[in-house]
Amino acid sequence: MIRTIAGRTALATSATLAFALAGLPLQALSQSDDASEERPTDALTGVVWAVSRVGPAPPATDQTVRFEPDGGLVASSGCADYTGIYSLDGAALTVDSMRREFGSLQDCTFGESGSADLFVNIIEDAESWSIADGGQLSIEGGGRREGWTLTLESAGPAEAADDTASVDGTSAEDVAGTWRLETMDLGVAGRATMPDEIEITLSLEPDGSLRGSGSCSEYAGGFTLIGQGAVSLEDVEATEAGTCEAELADLQQLYLGILPVIDTVELEDGSLVLGAAAISAELIYDPVD
Repeated sequence: MIRTIAGRTALATSATLAFALAGLPLQALSQSDDASEERPTDALTGVVWAVSRVGPAPPATDQTVRFEPDGGLVASSGCADYTGIYSLDGAALTVDSMRREFGSLQDCTFGESGSADLFVNIIEDAESWSIADGGQLSIEGGGRREGWTLTLESAGPAEAADDTASVDGTSAEDVAGTWRLETMDLGVAGRATMPDEIEITLSLEPDGSLRGSGSCSEYAGGFTLIGQGAVSLEDVEATEAGTCEAELADLQQLYLGILPVIDTVELEDGSLVLGAAAISAELIYDPVD
């Protein structure tokens, strides 16, 4: 995936890049299909939902879910706390990028851990939601958890949160600015340092918008900080590329294919580090003076 020229790490040939592209999502280069997606409703947000039943049985631990208006989700299984991203399309509910923030199943007894694990699995495989006239929230599982239902009751209003900041203190203002990609780390696929002549940039704005250059064309989209260093990059689309060398075009396609699966953000020694756990990738940027 990488080679060394005159002591400096550079990108490999376009053929090698194309091989790496085969396993990566490239939806960033297509038109968004989410224009009709509904934003979270007032009925779902602003409330801490406490689980009253996991399938036919009451939960063995105190389990709660909170849906944020910005699309973030915070869940507690009673053994561990999780964050994620959710979207609604009418009665359909989709949950992505679930990650454990605190605790583990080992913090619960055997019986409690089974109930907690099932709770998390139903959330991850959520397929639909509904609120009954009595105010009960039902979340129906799909996939591996088809036929399972979480029943939840309101446990009171959620505390107001600063929607520009994550739980660990990283805010949109902290990451705002223009950043130049210095290193692309694809784990076992290779690690490449960008040569000086390749200019890939990312500009993050405090209002949650983003833009940048992919080396062949400009791109734009949005981002949401969710909590504990979690982030979602949304609706990333590139403008139509003009004349561009094949190797640079492959590099841009690879880079823009990674952005939609980015799920973590961190400031480390002055650098911006974006991570994608699903593909074991990291993008490391330095600030542009």
